[in-house]
Amino acid sequence: MRYLGRIDFKGTHFHGWQRQPDVITVQSEVEKALRTVLHEEVRTYGCCRTDAGVHARNFAFHFDCGSPLPERFFRSINALLPEDIALTDVQPVDPNFHARFHAVERSYRYFIHGRKDPFSKDISWHFPAWDKLDFDGMQRTLEMIAQQQEFYPFCKVKGGTNDYRCRIISYRLDIDSNAKRLTLDIAATRFLRGMVRMIVGALVQVGLGQMQIEDIRHAFQHQQRLPKSLSAPAQGLFFTGVVYPQ
Repeated sequence: MRYLGRIDFKGTHFHGWQRQPDVITVQSEVEKALRTVLHEEVRTYGCCRTDAGVHARNFAFHFDCGSPLPERFFRSINALLPEDIALTDVQPVDPNFHARFHAVERSYRYFIHGRKDPFSKDISWHFPAWDKLDFDGMQRTLEMIAQQQEFYPFCKVKGGTNDYRCRIISYRLDIDSNAKRLTLDIAATRFLRGMVRMIVGALVQVGLGQMQIEDIRHAFQHQQRLPKSLSAPAQGLFFTGVVYPQ
């Protein structure tokens, strides 16, 4: 039987979702717990990859099991998982369902804070130069970026793809001037490797006057690298959801 699971995880101490040799990843911890409870070899398939230090809510994955899930499965898995990972849901799905390839929309949220806050250290980007940011310029830049269709300028070198086409479905930049906090929400049909963090980096560079909106527009028109590429720190990024066809 095939199952769709959903987890929340704090990525600070993990090298991302994807299983890798000799490092601790979210996928390896989930699979270890599943093997222990189900008493069989289990492979999971995530809805996407995440970089080291990136967090997630409602991250989806599927796995196959030779028999129905045992009683107290949910409780047993959560007892075995590290404190930084929580299984939140599991449901049977069609045997042909695939958590990655059947996704039609994924969403992310990025946090920046301008005031030093020890409780936000691992979940937001502390940006001391907050008062220098041109938020109107950042908003205009985001609106321009959201209209594009080919995102080669916002893909990491060796991003593992020859297709740079993405459609941004929704976006929102919220700025709380009193609390000195910024939140970017963005959803798209797909995201390239490092894309969200590079978008945040570009917005900040425009906000500081280190790059102009026309520089980014030119990079899109010619599908070339940005003149000053910046990847925002991983700790401010949260995967927030995936949508599948009904």
